[in-house]
Amino acid sequence: MRKLSIKRISLHATGWLISFLWVGLASAVLLFLADADFINSLHAFFKSAFGGRKFAYLLSTISRAALIIGMAMSALIAFRGGFFNI
Repeated sequence: MRKLSIKRISLHATGWLISFLWVGLASAVLLFLADADFINSLHAFFKSAFGGRKFAYLLSTISRAALIIGMAMSALIAFRGGFFNI
């Protein structure tokens, strides 16, 4: 079993941070080009994805994500087994 070092964990966290920054920068550029308000757009995005009455939108988001994750896991198993002709 491999031991996780602080250097390895911080390198992994740095990669995630850089990814989020790139997504934020790309979103800001696209919203600027569309002449939209960044804060209102971000609020509407999170409200439509996670808001709703009794977290109805959150459950909808999770149910849609579960299908995509299931398909990705089945492709992963097939690729690991050497079956590339799906």
